[in-house]
Amino acid sequence: MKLDWFLILFPFIVLIISSANAACSSDTCPIGGLWSVWETTDDCKTKCGACNSATYTRTCLSTSMNGGCACIGNTTITMPCGTQACNYPRYNGSGVICCVGSPMIINNWFQCGPLKTNSTLACCPTGGYWSAWGIWVKQANVVKWSRTRTCLSGELACPCTGEAIQSKYGCPCPAISTITTCDSTNKTPFTVRTPYYSSSDCTATIVFEATNFRKEFFFTNGTKDWSTLGWIDSTGKCNVQDASGFGSATSKAGSFYKFSLLCNTTTGSTLTEKLLLMYWSLFLLLPLTILAATCPDCPVGGIWSDWATTETCDATCGACANRTYTRTCLSDAMTNCPTCVGPKIQSMPCNTQACNWPRFNSSRENCCFNKTTMTIKNWVHCVPLPDIYALPCCPDNGYWSTWSGWSKVANQASWQRTRVCLSGGYNCPCKGEAVDLKHSCPCAPVDVITNVTTTCAINDDKNDPFSVRKPVFLGSRCLTQVVIEISSFRKAFWTQRSFVIFEGRIGWIDSTGQCLQATITREDVETTQGTGQFAKYYLECNLNTLMFSGTVHGVQISNVKAFAQYY
Repeated sequence: MKLDWFLILFPFIVLIISSANAACSSDTCPIGGLWSVWETTDDCKTKCGACNSATYTRTCLSTSMNGGCACIGNTTITMPCGTQACNYPRYNGSGVICCVGSPMIINNWFQCGPLKTNSTLACCPTGGYWSAWGIWVKQANVVKWSRTRTCLSGELACPCTGEAIQSKYGCPCPAISTITTCDSTNKTPFTVRTPYYSSSDCTATIVFEATNFRKEFFFTNGTKDWSTLGWIDSTGKCNVQDASGFGSATSKAGSFYKFSLLCNTTTGSTLTEKLLLMYWSLFLLLPLTILAATCPDCPVGGIWSDWATTETCDATCGACANRTYTRTCLSDAMTNCPTCVGPKIQSMPCNTQACNWPRFNSSRENCCFNKTTMTIKNWVHCVPLPDIYALPCCPDNGYWSTWSGWSKVANQASWQRTRVCLSGGYNCPCKGEAVDLKHSCPCAPVDVITNVTTTCAINDDKNDPFSVRKPVFLGSRCLTQVVIEISSFRKAFWTQRSFVIFEGRIGWIDSTGQCLQATITREDVETTQGTGQFAKYYLECNLNTLMFSGTVHGVQISNVKAFAQYY
């Protein structure tokens, strides 16, 4: 009988489970949205007892999800601060431990609770909640693009599965093909040359004939000569448009124009947006690099970038004019390598493609200045071309720049640093990762100074180190919490110098191994009458030095490896 009931109810059980999973899909908006943790920059007027308030704020993380998911709730709230329960008697002399709430243990601390908690997720889908992918970004001097996304639910005990960084060697846009038919016009499509797709710089070059030499491309309407251009967009629609200003209906010379299209790295799906109109542009060749396993640590002569210019060329073909080109020394980004050998600025011929006869200036010459013609990659050029830089040697791992400093990944408990493959543009690829990602603070935790490890100079008093609590390494926030006792309950930390002034001492060992000390003062009778109260201070990770620094009881300490209070 029980089995019969189970067989009857089984489909409904499956339906309920399926509905629950569907309600917690990473493809839908989380219920109520995803909030960040509450944070404040206000200074609390009291140190314990939750006797004062501060303004806390939070941000809606889920607005960065695909489609944008709004949050429900307030972005600002006023809550008690200094919630650590006071030891009796309190600083103000009263016998109250908590002004608000009741003393209780929260996260291993004696606090006045209950506390306002951060938002929690109604459910955690398999895979977590990711933000939308960012745009594709090219890494300098290497044929590699990458894009990133953020795990929005990671801080809410709902980890994400999958990669936060997606990399791709070669342009993320597909190549452009030619049109064979188009329903939007009764004209027949014709391509002078197949569109040239450059995966290395993410461009496509298309060629239009500028005359009626091969076909009747141009027609005259009014005072202008027009031609019909067509393209198929990402939806599959064929678009046509009449254009003018780049050809002639009467000329039969057979010259043509080149247009460059740039990849839309936001979608990574189609080459769009007409950017530049060119005619017989400069064509530079990079010779093959000789591969070798053993090369010097620093490239001989350095690594130069490509020659580049912002000037226009006074001639359309035949290498009949010069432009000023500049380049930069890429290997300056390497450690302890000399700068490049050679000029940074040089005047070189431009528009080196040979002129069709007759030339536009009615000359019978294909090239100026007695240059000769040569076919290079299916194009007829006037040679010799300018000398182009090449690496004399390619090490097995390529030439990398030095690592950048560490930086925090937005809305994640992750830090990253990057480097650039300097030799990638010269047929010398690099091995290894261009992005180094850590899911915890890259700074080393702060240790405690003990009687064994202290090297500080001997003073008249307070030569023994003591730590109320071991420094707490907050890896997800890149902070270290240090604690000092503000009374002489456990040890004789404080010495009375006058009626109300008391002196103490703190010490720290820096990155050089030197032990440093500083005198701290208080003006509070609690120093002699207290029963073990202490103060918390936070040191921040310096992402350049990878050491912790901050202010402890008014004293600035930096590059801290170990810390203690002295008695």
